[in-house]
Amino acid sequence: MICLEKESFNEEVKHKIIHSLNLSSSKVKELEGFTCHVFEVELNGKPSVLKISHSSWEKLEDVESEKKLLYSLQKLGVPLSAMESEIVCVSDNNGEEFIGRCYQYIEGSILEDIAYENSTMKRLGEVLGLFHKYGNSLEKYNRPTLKTADYYNFSKYVPREQESMHIEFAKLFEEINNIPKTEETYGLTHGDCHPGNVLKGSDDLFLIDFNDMGYNYFLNDLATVLYMTFPPEGEDASEFILKCSRDLFHGYRKHMNLEPEYLEKMHLFLKLRTLMFHTLESWVYPFYSAEEKEEAKAGIKKRIQRVESNYSDLSFMMNSKFI
Repeated sequence: MICLEKESFNEEVKHKIIHSLNLSSSKVKELEGFTCHVFEVELNGKPSVLKISHSSWEKLEDVESEKKLLYSLQKLGVPLSAMESEIVCVSDNNGEEFIGRCYQYIEGSILEDIAYENSTMKRLGEVLGLFHKYGNSLEKYNRPTLKTADYYNFSKYVPREQESMHIEFAKLFEEINNIPKTEETYGLTHGDCHPGNVLKGSDDLFLIDFNDMGYNYFLNDLATVLYMTFPPEGEDASEFILKCSRDLFHGYRKHMNLEPEYLEKMHLFLKLRTLMFHTLESWVYPFYSAEEKEEAKAGIKKRIQRVESNYSDLSFMMNSKFI
């Protein structure tokens, strides 16, 4: 995992949180995480998912608002993994603070590990439609937005010598901010709804991992799904993405409107995903190993070249068939 304070996390912190949450210390299995340390644990005799984050990444009030929102969304019928424990804060010997909590364990496979099915993508569209529809009816909290989320803070993390990237960021943000904000276009979003954050259980799809949940244009969630869904080997990429978009939008429209003039802005959010990755990689670059830095340099160089050549991500989708 990558965390700005990754070196300060240790077994002492983990055991303090396990003890505070009354978890079984003999049944702890580490899982893959990015900005949090994640473990499969046992809570009250049942499997659960423990997440531990450093306070530099998430504040206590962020985790508390996440818990309230997930509880309300699940109660309204949105299939997701909600928190099922109290939230605890512990400190290590150096005064570093960590936040622990448990989420419902869902048996299943993440979407990126299973073969594409039309019905699955349609159902994902329905689930996102439900999330956006009901999210607008809930109490508003201080959650990330385009203006406040660190992973969009290009001026802070992207080196000034990458002038073309700074120009592109500023231009893109201006275009996006000119889109009208209505109940059909803007509200509570998952924030990182790629196929690795969607579980296919025995009877439904479930959204997981809500660290980036906040307020944004709904197109951002839809664009993230399409941007991070890759065609099987040997299948034409443009035809595959066209098929994905049709299925995704078909399901989404069961609960939310998608007006053509709004959907025409999709290319902005596809490009936003590329620039967000660029900011994130610039952010965590100092924490990479020497080998990781060399690998990252190639990706950074490629993204800069794409932006300088005015490449529009997945621009082949922007046609009448797509809309």
